[in-house]
Amino acid sequence: MAYLFYSEIRLPNGKRICYSRRGDVGVRRKGKQGMEIIFGEITEEKVNHAIPREFDAIMTWMGRALYPVCLTVDSSGKVKSILNWEEVRERCREEGRRIELYFEQSKLVQTYVQETLKGASTEASLIECLSVSNFFQLVRIALFPNQDTTYIIHDFPSQGEVCTLGFQVDRGNDENETLYIATDKEEDGQVLSKEGTIRVRCNGEGFADIIQMQCKIEVAGEGYYVRRLEIQRLEE
Repeated sequence: MAYLFYSEIRLPNGKRICYSRRGDVGVRRKGKQGMEIIFGEITEEKVNHAIPREFDAIMTWMGRALYPVCLTVDSSGKVKSILNWEEVRERCREEGRRIELYFEQSKLVQTYVQETLKGASTEASLIECLSVSNFFQLVRIALFPNQDTTYIIHDFPSQGEVCTLGFQVDRGNDENETLYIATDKEEDGQVLSKEGTIRVRCNGEGFADIIQMQCKIEVAGEGYYVRRLEIQRLEE
């Protein structure tokens, strides 16, 4: 299935930071054993609606090395293994070496590449990284609606911070659509409130047509931070 992935952060001052890409995702169901999920190669990446430049180009270059990747997922939605692990590891190492050679005078780039490769140094570490990626979490909730609906957003509302939301299903009248809602009012600290929604719409034929997530956090003295994500199925 071809898809369009869109990610956006909106800051209290109104500034928006967005990222988009096209790709493919395939699902092979294995009965009670779960399923295999294949994330294909990424194309047409854009940062703030433009071709990535400078450091953004380096991050997207390194990120593309992960794909294609094939995951085995159990019946609860937990990633158990990476079927093409050896291939992914070598591809990441090779692309990392290319980037280091291309930017051999930049200590910042060298450090970034090495830190990124640590996340792909073992199959277990890469599984951990992929399991909390925004794309996988949305896919997991769509494919396993009766399982874990905890959602983790890294570097939100600020760099280095982690936002965790526990979603609950809010059944509506539309049998083709599922809505998840999370509300958490904070009484301590700088975060005053957190709220989120996830909408999954299917046409009854395989993968979802659209998966949308929005999280809004109110920070004392600053205002609202908004995180928005969307996977939209494309006509093939």
